[in-house]
This record gives sequence, C-alpha cells and structure tokens, in this order.
Amino acid sequence: MKKLFFITFFLCAWAILYCQEQQGLTQEPSDYKLFVTLENAPFDSLYVYDYTFSVGRRVYIEGKKFDKFSWEFTIPDSIAWNSEIMVLKLSKSTNKLHHIRFFTEKEISFANIGIEDKINYIHAVYLKQSVYPNNVYSRVKIANRDTVILVDVICEDCELILKNDSSGTGSLV
Repeated sequence: MKKLFFITFFLCAWAILYCQEQQGLTQEPSDYKLFVTLENAPFDSLYVYDYTFSVGRRVYIEGKKFDKFSWEFTIPDSIAWNSEIMVLKLSKSTNKLHHIRFFTEKEISFANIGIEDKINYIHAVYLKQSVYPNNVYSRVKIANRDTVILVDVICEDCELILKNDSSGTGSLV
C-alpha cells in the first residue's frame, strides 16, 4: 500500500512539474511591439512617452530606427496595460511640448496612442510642423506669487494611413 502511495505521489508531482515547465515554454513574451512609419519625416529620433497620472509614472522608450522613416519600439506589458497617456515625442526633454499629431481623412486630430495587440502598427505621412506659441503649461506658486509657465507647443503633423494588419484592426493602435 505504501508503495502504491509513493508511486502515485511521485507520478502526480512529476506531472505537475512537467506541466509547469511546458507552460513556461509556451508563454508569450511580455513585451509589446509598436512599428511606426512616418513617410518623409524630417527627424531621426522618436520616443514613446508614457505618463500615468495615477502612479506618477513618466517613461521614455526610445525607438530603434530600422529604415529611413521607420522605428520599432519594445513596450513592456506593464506600460501597455496601464498607460493613461501615451504619445510619440521627438525628444526626452520635459520642458518642451514637441510631439507627433495625427490627422485622419476627416481632419480629426489626436496625439494619444494606445497599444492593443502584441504587434501594433502606425503608418502616416508627414505633412508639416505647427507651432503654437505661449501656451499655458502650468500654474504654480513661486515665492508666494502666482506664476504661469508658458511654453511653445510644437506639433509634427502627420496624416494617418489606414491599412489592414494581421489583427484586422487597421494600422492605428
């Protein structure tokens, strides 16, 4: 009886360990990919900037340029799942508002992007740069005086090109 118990126990333990090992081998990578193509874009660097208010997270992810107008981003799942604001920026500077703004065929503009699938695509054509001088960036108290911080907002305007990707959701993420 003891022999049967030990054999059963050993087989169950082996089966559990084997299944856990197989599960570890079949798990998908935890990173998400974002491929961005901005035809005719006159810049060399591009960053995904994630700002999540609820936890005070500010993260820059540098794009790896792999073609004249294309970048690849690797975004950790913790950012992809919990991001509140995610935009494409041209520098890591925190005192500049310099980002990509997209237009659709219906002239709807937006800057915020999202990550839906494990592999995501954005394809657009660069149009022009738009500068909006002296925008209110922040209102703060400095030395007990109300102070307004003004910045120039620089938008690199791009027209979004909708294409089908493997998920069937189009190129916009």
